[in-house]
Amino acid sequence: MRRPRVSADEVVRAAAALIATQGTSALSARRLATELGTSTMTVYTHFGSMPDLVQAVVAEGFGRLDRHLDAVPVTDDPRADLVAIARAYRTNALENPHLYAVMFSRQNTAPSERTTEDRQVRQQSLVTLKSASDRAVAAGVLPDVGDPWEYPRRFWAAAHGFVSLELAGLIGSAQTVEASYLAVVDAILGTATKVPRGQGD
Repeated sequence: MRRPRVSADEVVRAAAALIATQGTSALSARRLATELGTSTMTVYTHFGSMPDLVQAVVAEGFGRLDRHLDAVPVTDDPRADLVAIARAYRTNALENPHLYAVMFSRQNTAPSERTTEDRQVRQQSLVTLKSASDRAVAAGVLPDVGDPWEYPRRFWAAAHGFVSLELAGLIGSAQTVEASYLAVVDAILGTATKVPRGQGD
């Protein structure tokens, strides 16, 4: 009996699901072929190597993050929107812990090895955050520090750092960790409002 034809997208989704539930150690061409009811040759036909497949999975991980962030509604309160985006960022990481780890693994994000497409995939995740930051600056909620990417970088660095520690089990208890996370976000907003206008020009 001829095995069903499997698309590249199906391979990526299967790999992402495998990583998201069992980690990268579970990923292999043989395991994927079994999951998809196909041959290992099919996997290598779509992706020349497992590293190539992992890069496609990284793109899928950032795609999931983008969908979480894009789902945050835009309101007339840019400060509240920034907090909501921060919540969505954490939610995505908690829902896809193994996938999140792959997205930011050093071996998968070495700047010297990134293609233009890789950079665009990662940069896209900052677009929603930058839009909210721009609106916050325009509304006077945040001071204009000259660099429109400064606030997105600050928020992303804080969110990623906290979430990474949380996923490693190194921050607080389940009962207090969300409050701690939101306190970090509030602290960034509070500190930002104290930055003299024009700093960073």
